[in-house]
Amino acid sequence: RKVFVDSDDLTDLGSLFGYVGSDTDTLVVLCSKDVLARSWCVGEIATAFATSTRVITVLMPDFEWPDASFIDAYHTMVPDV
Repeated sequence: RKVFVDSDDLTDLGSLFGYVGSDTDTLVVLCSKDVLARSWCVGEIATAFATSTRVITVLMPDFEWPDASFIDAYHTMVPDV
């Protein structure tokens, strides 16, 4: 089996969601403090859920699950979504 690290191909971000949606069996998400503030990371996670790709979360010590206020204000915290 192959392992793809999304930072392996930063020259072609347009293909990133395609890799997740069609070439990935399991997406491992390193849940750090800022992972949900990175639009590309959230896009990968959303693509995985939309395509029923298995997702495994690894919770880092500084990670906090988002609350309702974070979700409601997401578009202002991550404006390029």
